[in-house]
Amino acid sequence: MLGYTYKDLSQTEKHHRRNALDALGHHVVLSQLAVALCAYVYRRLFCTRQKRGQKGFLRRLEWRLTRPLSWEDPESRSVGDFVVCVGWLVWMLWLVRRDAGDDYLHFTKAFGMAASANFPALILLSMKRSPLRYIFSVSYEGKINYLHQGLAKIIYMLLCTHMALYLKFFWDTSRMKTRLLEFDVMCGVVGFVSMTVLSTLAYPWARTHYYRVFLISHIVLSAVLLPLFYLHVTHLRTYILITASLLIYDRVHRYIGTIPVTATITLPTPSTLHMTLTLPATSRHAPTPVSHLILYIPRITTRLASNPFTVASSAPTSLTIISRVRSTTTKHLATLAADKTLQLPAHIDAFYGDSPSLATLADNFDRVVVIAGGVGGAWAVPWVRHLAREGALERCVFVWAVRSIGDVQWAVESEGTQGRVVAGKVELFVTGEREGEGEEGEEGVEMRDRLLGGWEGREEVMTQVTAWGISRDRVYFERPDVDMLIEDAGKGGRRSVAVLACGPWALGARVRRVVGEKVLRGDAAWVHVEEFAR
Repeated sequence: MLGYTYKDLSQTEKHHRRNALDALGHHVVLSQLAVALCAYVYRRLFCTRQKRGQKGFLRRLEWRLTRPLSWEDPESRSVGDFVVCVGWLVWMLWLVRRDAGDDYLHFTKAFGMAASANFPALILLSMKRSPLRYIFSVSYEGKINYLHQGLAKIIYMLLCTHMALYLKFFWDTSRMKTRLLEFDVMCGVVGFVSMTVLSTLAYPWARTHYYRVFLISHIVLSAVLLPLFYLHVTHLRTYILITASLLIYDRVHRYIGTIPVTATITLPTPSTLHMTLTLPATSRHAPTPVSHLILYIPRITTRLASNPFTVASSAPTSLTIISRVRSTTTKHLATLAADKTLQLPAHIDAFYGDSPSLATLADNFDRVVVIAGGVGGAWAVPWVRHLAREGALERCVFVWAVRSIGDVQWAVESEGTQGRVVAGKVELFVTGEREGEGEEGEEGVEMRDRLLGGWEGREEVMTQVTAWGISRDRVYFERPDVDMLIEDAGKGGRRSVAVLACGPWALGARVRRVVGEKVLRGDAAWVHVEEFAR
């Protein structure tokens, strides 16, 4: 097959083959370290935040690589993600082929070794507190999670090839009924089936419609895979033990860092949840707005299926979370809190997120544009308040697109000057709910044009926002024109602009495209889009 033959090797030749396969695993690990080192050096030398607003060839190249393959597909990865994943797959295939010669079994075993040597990196990319987040300087999941998905696909392709080649070998040598049923081979087969289930449930459609099934099966089957592959072949055990150690470290570290809280839950609008988390007096953690946390409510969820949320505001002993009512956990909470204020014991795993530095924004850019869609305001509002405290509010433009004015109530009714800061700065775009839309709503509805019907409804909105201190001439009943907004802030390239955005995927994609076009034509601009991995 393809120039490979079945060889009857001597013990010395088998020993040399084993050494070559072990070296293959070492080269995979060394390649991973080299890639991580190059990424770290590049970010330190060329992509520090102090240089983000600068121009140049590398800046334009970076923007070309970060553009998505398709602006219309929410699941589309960036050009850079695609290049990295394809490049890594080609490198793995070259390492597999390099020392195999014409030995069919060497070639077959090499696929399994290459896949196994990638397991520790796969877990590092999936860990919530992975050290890789310091190398890539990303928030919560983001780019690291995308690379995790890409590497998982590569490992699965390598294992598919490994198994297919072995099945052909068993068939050609009449061992299908004997060798295939032996314990070590069966462990490999069951492990491969488990990984097939994992890969199937990780597809976007399954992940979206059956997220809880995906999440729990992902955690459980990942743990099941390790002992199966450990028993499959002794030569893989070093990588399996390292992988298991990383998994155990991540779980233990997160368990130790869990904070008990009391969650007070209200429903300002049928589609918005307002949660106040009261921290224990002994808590030594410093709550930080715009960071993320994982919330576990024993009455509603299992610890395996806890949910991520963004901290909208914080005090020394409490946190505020604003969330859209979508499905499962939030929908259940909305049902319980429909007629009363709900109090439940909960636990949080916090705090995650690496947001851009305020000093960088205030010092290095002429304008800071903050754009929020719906409950993305929970991330955007703290930035506006922070800019106000630093005396940089006059350089800030704050645009917030919402379905209903209830989405902004928590921000403008805050105690002290915080509510007045938001009310005095926000440009509010009210898009409304579409007729017949359920509680879960549709992601991205804030970006749809002219959904609110009737002047009577508009007048009620105007009366309410005026009572909150928002000027009537800063309220619009349409979606924001992101292109014109960013262009006006940059004055045609004469001013440097930093753009912060959080909201539906459609909003983030449009912001990235507009800022990218500015960078490619030589303007000084930078963007940070806050989003959870899909």
